[in-house]
Amino acid sequence: MKIFKRQRGSNKIKNQIPNKLQPDSSINANHLRNYTMWGASVHSKALGLIIKNERAASDCYGCHSAEGFAAKLQCKRIDIIKKESFNTPTCGASHAGRKAAAKGDAS
Repeated sequence: MKIFKRQRGSNKIKNQIPNKLQPDSSINANHLRNYTMWGASVHSKALGLIIKNERAASDCYGCHSAEGFAAKLQCKRIDIIKKESFNTPTCGASHAGRKAAAKGDAS
């Protein structure tokens, strides 16, 4: 499933998923390709899978949200009362977070 599609005869990109922001036209092709792959993956849907679940514990957000993942790397727990402000995990959340944790700087 493609999230963004270039309109025929135009440089404009059409958003294929409602409620998603269309990327700025200055974004390079590699970033758009990566964003499209992320958007089609389970990572982009991770938070939506549990945010309405009243039984989801703080530990669940360690994988299902960027904030929970960052807290998990620091051996901390998050306050799920703030879950409405959480973000879905992105490439940067896990890859940059793991690199920082390996260096001992997961802040």
